[in-house]
Amino acid sequence: MIGRNANRQSQRRLLASRICTSLAACFLVLAFAVAALGPLGLDLADAAHRLDDGLLARLYRHCPTVLWRQVMLPLLVRPAWVLPATLGIVCSGLAITLARPFGLDLRRRRR
Repeated sequence: MIGRNANRQSQRRLLASRICTSLAACFLVLAFAVAALGPLGLDLADAAHRLDDGLLARLYRHCPTVLWRQVMLPLLVRPAWVLPATLGIVCSGLAITLARPFGLDLRRRRR
């Protein structure tokens, strides 16, 4: 019974790792496409405005003031490719973490 649960858990971890790998590839390709094909100097605020005119106004209304000033404004002045690239890097880290064999001790043993 214990072996079955461990096998199911390892299968779920492998599936989650593959999903994260696919997401990471999609986000990194998207980041490259935005950087290569988008206009020069396109920041995230301009890209959001091109997608939907009222998006920034809705975000401003629903975000608390502290979150808007300390998180959203610095993020909106970054280049448009930074957000998908960051999400791709995070997803690839998750994929690597989930692909690690279950119960593996990574610390070195001293003799």
